[in-house]
Amino acid sequence: MLVKWITCQVTEENRASFSKAQEQWKSLSSCEGFHGQMGGWNACNLTEACIVALWEDKQSYHTFMNGYHDTIVEKNDQAKTYEKIEVKLVEVEERVKLLYTVGIVEGRQLFVPNTPLNLAFLATIKIRMESNWTVEGRA
Repeated sequence: MLVKWITCQVTEENRASFSKAQEQWKSLSSCEGFHGQMGGWNACNLTEACIVALWEDKQSYHTFMNGYHDTIVEKNDQAKTYEKIEVKLVEVEERVKLLYTVGIVEGRQLFVPNTPLNLAFLATIKIRMESNWTVEGRA
């Protein structure tokens, strides 16, 4: 399984535009190997958007990146809504079985795989979840 962690620095005036563009990633649900995506705003820094996505493997992720990804980006124009983006990819050797809570904000929980310490950075982040950013996968 492949975990993709995305953070974007968004100015206060672009938060609504970013959020609207993020909602347009719903079409990910039809991608082969896509398990799901969720995210929201960092509760300690409300100009930082945080998104976690789960893919079956590198192959399905790269197939998406080499094809459908750019179609979504061109359609939602999201690149104009943030100042900086960082992406981390972490391979997890076995399928997600155990979960732990990253943070609970406003009664919502963000779960990620209980994986080795290379995902430990997620354990300290509290997210104000945006339910409209959630995309359920087909895998």
